[in-house]
Amino acid sequence: MEENKELEQVSAEEMNAEVLKQDTYVARPKWQIVAAWVGIAVVAVGFILYCWQIANGGL
Repeated sequence: MEENKELEQVSAEEMNAEVLKQDTYVARPKWQIVAAWVGIAVVAVGFILYCWQIANGGL
């Protein structure tokens, strides 16, 4: 049981060391930002068309 605690503690310490190594902010790639905006636009247009369909009598 103590061995498991030691393993967990070592892995936690290793993770903390890795996090501390990354001291600068790394921005997301441009393609992810563009994809997010495209996704937002698709959802917004879909919602507007859905509301328009409901307003005009539905099915």
